Amino acid sequence: APVAATDDVAAAPLELPLPSDLASSAVSGSGGNASAREPSYKVDHIGRHMRSSKVRHAWTLYLGGATGETVVELEHSKLTGKKRVLLDGNVVFSTRDRCLRWCWEHTPSGSRISLHSENGNHQLRCEGPGGQDVEASAGSRWEL
Repeated sequence: APVAATDDVAAAPLELPLPSDLASSAVSGSGGNASAREPSYKVDHIGRHMRSSKVRHAWTLYLGGATGETVVELEHSKLTGKKRVLLDGNVVFSTRDRCLRWCWEHTPSGSRISLHSENGNHQLRCEGPGGQDVEASAGSRWEL
């Protein structure tokens, strides 16, 4: 299982690609060129007045049947507790609840993307067709 991380992360962006031997057809995109299209994770501090007060977690996926990348972002304000989920830059869900559970079906690939966030721990899971699953927690490596 992935090692969970909290919002208390370093200010420098962190990118963690999926090891090439774990790339699945559900996540690697059409053509199966996983080495050029590996999922990644990145975190940025984006607070307007105090940079560390708001954090953006971004997972970039290359899903089969899609023409480009799919970016799932979680913005979390440590001051207000507000969490926003963005899909390719568009807000698709917002809450102030401590526990966030969100999911989305990517129709072309048949993949189901789910995001769970609670107490500063954030986990994204991509469940592909045929039982191919990829899972990552904030600050961890992708695991199949």
